[in-house]
Amino acid sequence: MASLIQPTNGPPRANRSGKEDRSKSRMAKNVADEDIPQYVKRTVDLDQQLVKQTKYEVYINPGQEALYQIVDIYFLGYDWVLQWSETNGKDSPVEKEFEREIVLRNKTGSEFNITFSLGAEFKGLSMNLETSYKSFTESELSDGRKTREKFIVDPHTSTYYYQKRYNFRTEVWFKIDMRGQLYTVGQWKRDGVAIAVSSFCVESEERVGAPKEIKGEKSLKVEHIESKETQDNVIRFDDMTRRAHTWLHAHKI
Repeated sequence: MASLIQPTNGPPRANRSGKEDRSKSRMAKNVADEDIPQYVKRTVDLDQQLVKQTKYEVYINPGQEALYQIVDIYFLGYDWVLQWSETNGKDSPVEKEFEREIVLRNKTGSEFNITFSLGAEFKGLSMNLETSYKSFTESELSDGRKTREKFIVDPHTSTYYYQKRYNFRTEVWFKIDMRGQLYTVGQWKRDGVAIAVSSFCVESEERVGAPKEIKGEKSLKVEHIESKETQDNVIRFDDMTRRAHTWLHAHKI
């Protein structure tokens, strides 16, 4: 029987350190087969990926110059990541105990020191995903919390256990108001916009147990936004002011 994992005694308590809480484990129970995902991966078309854009004031020197930071968050889609599988050939149920982690994780991208909190950027972010709605919990946006859970595999059945992972890309770039003109900050001694790009994922609280492997991929429609900022009128990094150089170099841009 296919099963969607549900805790029978509520979520485990997180300790103050955000580390693993072994004070309680959770027991899973079976629910309806129709709740099993049809596809292991859902991807968002490129023109629908922008879900949040925030503009910050870095500094302002009235009448002289102003530097602004733009943070774009792109939602790439989600996948169901296989955590474990178990086949029970016995005549009695088998109890499977396991550990999983709920975390906002940096997947790729060079490290850079910029003045925004990734967790804060995702906090309050909500997305309409076709027939479902997603907002992220405090646990999902944490530095990591491990929990132990238990799952019952019925006699003569198999279970494939998955955790849902949401995939994102962030792009951080800058605009400078200088000499009465608004420019997009460019790269050092070459053409192109200076952009710091990183990939992130949320290992979510959502999980599912299925009687067989989940396969296949399908596109996903998302309620997205249009960018209010344009990357036009690019000025090379080396043509900006000393103050802009100092701040951007200090933050490894």
